[in-house]
Amino acid sequence: MGGYDSKSAEIAASLFKKVTKGKIIVTDCLSAEMAKLAENSFRDVNIAFANELALICERMGVDVTEAIRLANTHPRVNVHKPSCGVGGPCIGKDHYLLLHSAEQIGFRSKMMKPSRKLNEYMTEHTIELVIYALKTTGKDVEKSKIAVLGTAYKGETDDATNSPSEKIVKKLMDSEANVMVYDPYCKESFGAQKARDVMEAVKGADCIVIATDHKIFAELKLEKIKTLMREKPAIVDGRRVVDPVKARMLGFTYYGIGYKT
Repeated sequence: MGGYDSKSAEIAASLFKKVTKGKIIVTDCLSAEMAKLAENSFRDVNIAFANELALICERMGVDVTEAIRLANTHPRVNVHKPSCGVGGPCIGKDHYLLLHSAEQIGFRSKMMKPSRKLNEYMTEHTIELVIYALKTTGKDVEKSKIAVLGTAYKGETDDATNSPSEKIVKKLMDSEANVMVYDPYCKESFGAQKARDVMEAVKGADCIVIATDHKIFAELKLEKIKTLMREKPAIVDGRRVVDPVKARMLGFTYYGIGYKT
C-alpha cells in the first residue's frame, strides 16, 4: 500500500485491512506502483520464454510440456506454461505502463517489449497451425467449419478481457471460415455463432481450436466427438489440454503449441 506520505498510506492501509485478509505492506506510492507493474511484467516475460521455447520445440521435434516438466524439477526453475496467447485485464498492459514512464527518461526496452510482442504473436501462430492442419487434411480454411472452444481469457472464469480467443475468432471469420464458439462460463462470442454445448459446437466441424484451459475441455470425449465431426477431423490445442498421442491414435490430425509436428 503506497501513499503520498506515510500518514496517507497508513490511513489507506487501515481501510484495506477491513476488506481483505491479505497482508498489507506499507511503502511509498512509487514503490507500490513499481512492484505491481514488475509483478505482471515478470509473468509476461516468463510466459514469453515458455512460448519461444515452445516454438523451438515444435521445429526440433520435442514436446515442450515434457521439456518444461523436466526443467522445473530444478528447485530454482519455474518455467511457465506456453499457450495461444496471454489475456486478462493486467498482464497485457502493465509492462507498457512501466515502459512508457521509462521511455520518458530515455530508457529503451531490450527484453520486456520484445517479450510482449512474442506473446501477442502466439495468436497468429495458432491461426497458422489451424491453416496448416486443414491443409494437411486436404481442406482450406475458407468455408471450413471451425469450433473454437473457450472465449474467456483463462480457465474457470467468465472474463473475456483481452482474450486470445478474440483475435483467433475474428481472424478465422475474416478468412471466411464458418466459426462456432462454445464456453461454459463466458457469454462472449466475438461475433461468431455461439453453441449451447460442446457437442453442438463440434458437430460437422473440420477443426477444433482449444483457446481456453477450462477443465471441461481437458475431459473431452474424443471418441464421441470424432463421430460428430467431418471426415479427417483436426485439433489445434492452444492450451495443451488434450493428450496428443491419444488424439492421433483416434485418427485426429493434431497440432498443439510446442508439440512436435
